[in-house]
Amino acid sequence: MFHISLLSRSLLVSTIVACALGCASAPAPEQRLYWFNSPAAVPTGTQPPELSIVSVSVPAYLRRREIMLQLDDHELRPARHHHWAEPLQVNIHSYLAARLASDLATPIGREATTTNVKVEINQLHSHLQGRATLSASYQIQSSREDAAPFYRHIQLEAEQEGQGYAPAVAAQQALLDSMSRMIAADLGAEPANPAAQ
Repeated sequence: MFHISLLSRSLLVSTIVACALGCASAPAPEQRLYWFNSPAAVPTGTQPPELSIVSVSVPAYLRRREIMLQLDDHELRPARHHHWAEPLQVNIHSYLAARLASDLATPIGREATTTNVKVEINQLHSHLQGRATLSASYQIQSSREDAAPFYRHIQLEAEQEGQGYAPAVAAQQALLDSMSRMIAADLGAEPANPAAQ
């Protein structure tokens, strides 16, 4: 009995060691990073900009690294290996400033100036069914004492082209492009780059 017990124990230890070595040698899943890629040509100038996006806020569920996917009416799931390359709030702020600068052909600042834009993102994610959703509001405030702030709430959707997270991010970026064009229109200016629409 002693010999059988010792043999069983040795086999058990060998199995655990082999399993541990096998698990250690298995390659970890590749982590993929995504971002909203700003336009290549962004106008600059020697004078301080007269238009700024002074703030962009995002809800708590978007203040995480994982890209979120909506599975049904009530369930959101974070992607295990598909992450944002930087905090989404930072990326959206940079992207919108660059997109609006391209649309209006004018530099866009981040500090309070003559005209200031505040953006609040309520929802920005993709659905399992292959579409992206953007729910947001923005405020345009002029520094003129007699100027009342302008508010707009938007609810947009876009179909993604193809399957996977890259097309999902591209569809979300297209929604931000649409919002940038709406802000440009509400500022009383036609987009300077209609080909980008």
